[in-house]
Amino acid sequence: MTALTSPQPPQRSHGAAARMARYRARLRRGVVVAPVPVGRSIIEMLLDLGWLDDAVSEDRQAVGDAIAAVLADAAADLRRKGDASTQFARRWR
Repeated sequence: MTALTSPQPPQRSHGAAARMARYRARLRRGVVVAPVPVGRSIIEMLLDLGWLDDAVSEDRQAVGDAIAAVLADAAADLRRKGDASTQFARRWR
C-alpha cells in the first residue's frame, strides 16, 4: 500500500527563481525595467554620439545600457540647469 500525499505546488525552476531574485533586487533599488522599442535610427544615433560601440550594437543589454546612460546623463544635466528641467518637463506632458 502506498501512502497518499497532498499535492505539492510545482517547484520553481532555477531560472525563474533567479529572475524573481533580480526583480526583487531592482525593486529594492527603485529601478524599473521598461521595454522600449528601439529602431535603427536610435541605434545609429547612439553609435554616432559614442554611447554605443558598433561591435555590440545588436546586443539587447548593451543597447539598454547605452539608453539608460543617455537618460541618466540628460537627467543630471537638466538637474544642474535647475529651472530648465521644470520647463522641459512641462513641455513633454
